[in-house]
Amino acid sequence: MRTFKISIIVPVYNGAATIERTVKSILKQSLTDIEVIVVDDGSTDHTLTLLTALENPRLRVITKQNGGVSSARNIGIKAAKGTYIGFVDADDEVKEDLYEQMYRVSDGVDVVLSGLLIEKEGNFVQKDSLLEFNRIYSQDDFKKEVLARYLTVENLDLLSVVNKIYRRSFLLDKEIFFDENLALEEDGMFNLKVYTRMQALIQIAYAGYYYLENKISVTRDFIGSNSLDKLIYKFNLEYKKTFALEFSEEQILSFKSSRLIYSICFLLFRVSKAKMTSDERNAFIEQIMHNPVVMYAVRHLDEYYVQQRSKFEQIIAWCILHNRITLVKGVITLLAIADQMKLLQLIKKLN
Repeated sequence: MRTFKISIIVPVYNGAATIERTVKSILKQSLTDIEVIVVDDGSTDHTLTLLTALENPRLRVITKQNGGVSSARNIGIKAAKGTYIGFVDADDEVKEDLYEQMYRVSDGVDVVLSGLLIEKEGNFVQKDSLLEFNRIYSQDDFKKEVLARYLTVENLDLLSVVNKIYRRSFLLDKEIFFDENLALEEDGMFNLKVYTRMQALIQIAYAGYYYLENKISVTRDFIGSNSLDKLIYKFNLEYKKTFALEFSEEQILSFKSSRLIYSICFLLFRVSKAKMTSDERNAFIEQIMHNPVVMYAVRHLDEYYVQQRSKFEQIIAWCILHNRITLVKGVITLLAIADQMKLLQLIKKLN
């Protein structure tokens, strides 16, 4: 069986607008001993036609019935022939030397991380990591120095799977796959399995992944796939048993509560930018504000998260705590108006 240094898995659903650009950016890699596995998750547009036209021997296309990004990635993991596995989203791009930079330091570690270049209003910025660059972390190092913060606050470098390569034999031996019941933060839970089972990892002082946001379609997917129910499912997971965590039950509750409230704030912010009617938006807000688990979680936040959270998160958490539903609706409506105004300004400039 032909093997490769890296298999790069790209899940796609109705990605005709971007998939060709994304795949071409991967095929330009300076590390040529790679395969690109695109898993088409039941697309109904002309994604497959575009992929077929590329006709590259390093490109494999797998088709499946629609089941979500996690199921598509899992199929890719099982089909991969690379020593390492990487992931790219269907609307992102990568620098030409990204995988060469990561592969050159991969010997002896299960995971290599790079930085993310995150799109913010047309520019790309790199956020701080929780890790020291070019230091090899053992599992014990990570658990003692990083794990509590990873469980508590948002850090895309650690949370995301797209800026990493994973040793394939490690994933298969430890049976690490994506939880197909999760609609949000599936990356984070996948990586929690990785961080609590790996022997060693390293983050290089390099950012080569362009993390682009497709905000409206993502929001629609969250709302249409019972996202709140799936966040509650994640909250109710038995972390201590599932991930063999050594924290107390009280600590784990504070970690889970902080992540849930962060995710709720993330959803509400996304909703403000979605193409929704005010009735749809308000109904979604009421669903969140009346949920007993959300109300319970806001009373058990971790102190580190409380210190790190944004003003928006502070406002939303206060509103949940004091049952101020009307105020939340007002805040989200104002954000929606502000977002529309920026769009109007752009249209005026184009005209």
